[in-house]
Amino acid sequence: MPTLTQSVTLPTRLTSWSGNAVLNQVDPALGIQSLTLSLTGQVVSVVDVTNYDLTPAAFDGVTTGLVTLFRPNGSPLLQVVPVATLQGILPQVASAVRLSANGTATDSLGYGTGQPSSADAALLIGTGQLTLPVAASARIKATGPGSMTARFTSLAGADVSLTAATLPASGPTGGVIYTLGIPPVPPPVFPVGNTKSQTLVTADAAIGAASTLAFDGFDPSLGVLDGVLVSVAADASGSVRLENLDPVAGTATVGQVAAVTLTGPGGMALVSSTVSFSGTRQLAAFDGTDDFAGASGAAITGSLPAGTAGSAAVTSAPTSAFRSGPVALGVTRAGSTTLDAPGNLDVATTLQAGATVTLTYHYVAPTISYTNTATGISGTATSDIYAGPVAGLQRQYIWAGTDGAAISTDAPDVFLHGGTGADALAVSRGSNVLDGGAGSNFLTGGTGGTGADGGHDTFFVDARGGATTWSTLVNFHAGDTATIFGFHAGLSTRPYTASDGTAGYTGLTIHAETKGAGTGADASLTFAGLTQATADAHWSITAGTLSPGTAAATDYLLIQWNH
Repeated sequence: MPTLTQSVTLPTRLTSWSGNAVLNQVDPALGIQSLTLSLTGQVVSVVDVTNYDLTPAAFDGVTTGLVTLFRPNGSPLLQVVPVATLQGILPQVASAVRLSANGTATDSLGYGTGQPSSADAALLIGTGQLTLPVAASARIKATGPGSMTARFTSLAGADVSLTAATLPASGPTGGVIYTLGIPPVPPPVFPVGNTKSQTLVTADAAIGAASTLAFDGFDPSLGVLDGVLVSVAADASGSVRLENLDPVAGTATVGQVAAVTLTGPGGMALVSSTVSFSGTRQLAAFDGTDDFAGASGAAITGSLPAGTAGSAAVTSAPTSAFRSGPVALGVTRAGSTTLDAPGNLDVATTLQAGATVTLTYHYVAPTISYTNTATGISGTATSDIYAGPVAGLQRQYIWAGTDGAAISTDAPDVFLHGGTGADALAVSRGSNVLDGGAGSNFLTGGTGGTGADGGHDTFFVDARGGATTWSTLVNFHAGDTATIFGFHAGLSTRPYTASDGTAGYTGLTIHAETKGAGTGADASLTFAGLTQATADAHWSITAGTLSPGTAAATDYLLIQWNH
């Protein structure tokens, strides 16, 4: 079937503008079967932007055009939304970078001769000319550096076509939604115990600037460091200056976001705090002077409201980095500016960020609870600062008497040492060393045997005194080790008994004959609640000698729970 098509082009020009598309009506004498009226819109966008942050920054912009074809009475007939995307990476403090893009969108309406009562069809059918008004505008939405200058230029064009043919109608083209999201800061986990805090302030500086805050390290005389809480509240200052270059008035919505991020010793990731603002200004049509003033200009300056403090808790093994000072916390700054404004715009922004940072040490008092099992006398004592070679230990307590003792502490990362009597040593959390000394001992590790806090314990059993000993380990779990001193490779034996020990604490037991097979078990070790299957699946057992070839040479048997 023959078709008849006519088109009118309104070339791209600076938005905002209005014009007319003049079409010849379709002569009904041609035997019209159907009509299609189509609108195509184009938008071209250019931005010249300079980044004044101290680090490279991404620029993401979207220019959204709006091209409308009106009926002669002024009501909208067709409308399209062409979109152009501006993206690039901007070098720091460099010459202006030009980014450009263009986009198109089409829409159409079809009218058939089976609808002679249609008012729009009546407009298109006849022997004269039809004048349809056309208008085009554009808006920009962009996110760029915190401090920048930028000039946006937007152009739009349109094509209007009328076809007498059997072409299907197509649907409208959708627009683009631009969003800026700030992830929520999860609430911190606060360790228990006493606290000691220090607050430092880092001044506002350019986006991309890095600085360091030097905090005092934890004072070990206070007790055992149980956790560290780091809090940061960002603040910022900046300005946004706008000049509407469009020949028509428009609304500009602007915003700035600044984030301060802290890192701990060794680059340990800690926490960020974000502060932001947004505002809307009505801008008149360009007044002829590009000065960010007058009715077509606007200026927003001052301090951004204080940001909600973000906090991060550091517990368990990583706290070792805070046990000596000074503790250096790294501060980095990031930021951006967002715009939703007329498509022809001059903008100049500045942004600086700083923060108030608080470092809080949570610690447990260095208290030891003890009972002399021979006299029944109970009391408390103060542990000492650990002075030995084992990494991670903070405090130590060594029982000086010859009577048996029950010794316990709630503090983590402690070295407990019993005396020559039968002792009971107990810890509750962290990574600890429990040395029962000579004799038979009852040693209880931390975290209920699960290692839920990431800690692991080391148990020492001494079979060198010549007397028969029998020690029990409670809460032996993955990552723990147990050592029997006085076990001689190639001489001593270590047969298992599937279940033995004190009622309520029975388990897999090693009955070692340290003087050789047939001499009788003189060093027994019970793993309360554990079975042979657990040992076979998870343990490795080795024998060796400490300080071989010296007067201090000591033979041992090492049991490790590896996985």
